[in-house]
Amino acid sequence: MNGREVSEHFESEVRRVARLIFSDNQGYSGEIHEGRERDGYFDDGETVHIIEVTRNTAKSKAEGDLDKSVELKKNLQRECPDKNYKIWFITEKEPTADQAGLREIYRKKARCPVVIMSFRSFEQKLVDAPHYLSCRNDYKFGSVRNLVSEDQYFPMERDVFVPLQVTDQATCRSFSTSELADIITSENAGACLLLGPYGSGKSMTLREVFFELKGRYDSRRITKFPLHLNLRDHVGQSNPASAIYDHAVQIGFGQGDKLVRAWRAGQVHVLLDGFDEIASSRFRGGVEGMRLVRKNAMTLVRNFVQEHPLQRSGVIISGRQNYFGSEGECLDSLGLRGRKCNILTLSEFDEEQLFQYLKKVGIDPKFIPEWIPSRPLLVGYLAHKKILDKALGGLSDVSAAEGWDYLLDMIAEREGEQLEELGGSREDLRKYIERLASRARCTVDGRGPLSLQEMVDTLKEVLPTVPDETAQQLLLRMAGLTSTSTDDDDSREFVDDDLVDAARAGDVVRFIENNYDEDLVCLFRDGDLMAVGGDICKSIVEKKTQDSSSGKLLASLVTVSDKIGSASLCNDIYGVMLLRKTGVVSEAGDMSRAVIKDGYLKEVEVDLDLDCSSLTFSQCLIQVLEIGGSGPFSNAPSFHACHIERVSSGGLSWDQVKSMLGEDTDFGEVVDDGETVSGLRKLDLQDGLKVLLTVLRKLYIQAGKGRKESAFFRGLGAKEKAYVPDVLKLLAKHEFSHKYTAGQRDVWMPNRAKKEDVMSILGAPEQSNHPLVNDVKEL
Repeated sequence: MNGREVSEHFESEVRRVARLIFSDNQGYSGEIHEGRERDGYFDDGETVHIIEVTRNTAKSKAEGDLDKSVELKKNLQRECPDKNYKIWFITEKEPTADQAGLREIYRKKARCPVVIMSFRSFEQKLVDAPHYLSCRNDYKFGSVRNLVSEDQYFPMERDVFVPLQVTDQATCRSFSTSELADIITSENAGACLLLGPYGSGKSMTLREVFFELKGRYDSRRITKFPLHLNLRDHVGQSNPASAIYDHAVQIGFGQGDKLVRAWRAGQVHVLLDGFDEIASSRFRGGVEGMRLVRKNAMTLVRNFVQEHPLQRSGVIISGRQNYFGSEGECLDSLGLRGRKCNILTLSEFDEEQLFQYLKKVGIDPKFIPEWIPSRPLLVGYLAHKKILDKALGGLSDVSAAEGWDYLLDMIAEREGEQLEELGGSREDLRKYIERLASRARCTVDGRGPLSLQEMVDTLKEVLPTVPDETAQQLLLRMAGLTSTSTDDDDSREFVDDDLVDAARAGDVVRFIENNYDEDLVCLFRDGDLMAVGGDICKSIVEKKTQDSSSGKLLASLVTVSDKIGSASLCNDIYGVMLLRKTGVVSEAGDMSRAVIKDGYLKEVEVDLDLDCSSLTFSQCLIQVLEIGGSGPFSNAPSFHACHIERVSSGGLSWDQVKSMLGEDTDFGEVVDDGETVSGLRKLDLQDGLKVLLTVLRKLYIQAGKGRKESAFFRGLGAKEKAYVPDVLKLLAKHEFSHKYTAGQRDVWMPNRAKKEDVMSILGAPEQSNHPLVNDVKEL
């Protein structure tokens, strides 16, 4: 904008704020009075407020503007002699001494109050933004943890923050934190949606955006300030104005009503952290019912989007990447459908960022195993607890399951010294951690929270001789657990999804080895298990039960089905049997069937190459059903009155999926990897490059932490399939992926630190000069 346009914009902003401050304005406002230009005047019913605005610091310009204001006051007073009058002279920056010195002179001339102040001071008549920002600075930001301090919510120094790469999902363009602030403050910015897994740094990134915007406001580079809400503080609320008012009370800011007015006026950029933390704990009523419950939980966020003046200020919303079933559901539930919205994903640390972060928190980054996810919360926690110190160089060649199993031993060894003084052992402590993980399966996300009393009671189950007071002190320092983001200072949750998944395996192994153990039967029967075992849990169980026969696994599955009724535990054992490639089939003459009933299961796998015909899923809610193999449908488990949200069909048509699942099971979206592969095959590229793109998409873009090697061959022609082994070797060579064996399956895990390189390759494969691409072109 040129100088005149800047001045006109400034005058417009002052008038807009004045309308809000003098909210009882009875209609007198204008820019022309009796043929002369005026910056504005407002009647609040008792007082007429006359506004003059300037960016010029000259005393003569101020005198001319104030003379106009005095003249206008006299003219208006003749028309309305019963009104009070007040003149406001608003400067862009703090008034100069010459400008400020005119206040008394013109008060006498006008015979009414004259106020000479900066626009920033004038804005504070609407709301005291600097005071709000100061109060907000001292309140917790989402799930941000201070791993250095005993008080995990004591404000963390900003210099510890290492900016993570934020990637636009549509364009694959990467943004820094500063550039993200640029997007939010740009004209007609619309909304931004920031997605990432647990512990990936969403809250830290939003906190940094808050401070970036605060710095710009403090230095007068922007006129609107950031308003940051932890959505978890507002569970059950649906009215944005009420949430903002309550937020003000929570942080000790006494102008909640003014803060609401500033929001409605478009004077704030809104940051909403953690939409997944206001979720309902249960899903009922089929696929559509699951979506409806999720949508209802998002009412507050949706109302924020609908009521926020997006044409004047920005809004950014963060939450977990896989909370919704699809991007369409996400946009609908958050009220973003049809609105301008940037969908952004947060990458994990790359190697350089990881080392930079560890050095900042005072840790020597000698070795971090490749299979440990580079999530800031997890890496910082393991480093500060010194859990990796004894494993330097010893974990690089093992699988994720073996590595996590070993880390649990290390945690038990480190913390076990405290327990040995009380008559326990390190083995007891590991069993205790595993039992806590089993109890945490009864919570919404499978990590907790667990109350202090629950943890004490669980410890006394494992080691009855520990005094209560000693147990409490031990538990509050327990490695692997961290404070929750609730107001209960004594509750704890597991620090990472992979860590708790590894710990879940312990009680599953014990049950398979002795499915008549009454303590375990009671544990799984009386607990309402919601979380299922993931890949790491099932891999550890498979490895530790290798001496158990297939018949014993089947007997355990049937026992759970008949006597315990835990769908989650059934699904864990079923997953182990798939890893063993044994299937689920009764022996000759045995007509018993295992039934997985009334479960909410995030993912269920069907391998048509294995006979699993003795298994039935009944009245289950399944988020993702993944179909693989090429055997007959008769090998599949039976499905009765189930509701499946998403089916990865493995090349099957919709009709074939329906035929396999039966008439009384409904399902939503059907996704065929082959369709994506088919589209890539049509590109005018070398065959090896097409295969590379296919593999990268399956590893990095599609849902899941890893991919079975057999999945990379789906949808490819015979000629293209020949390239798959060589492409996988090159991915390992260039550290994009690594292979580990789970049971009798080879699974490839992505290196998330390479995601930026992957997005660049997928965006422009022919133009890429990456060494991986060059090597593939040589095949």
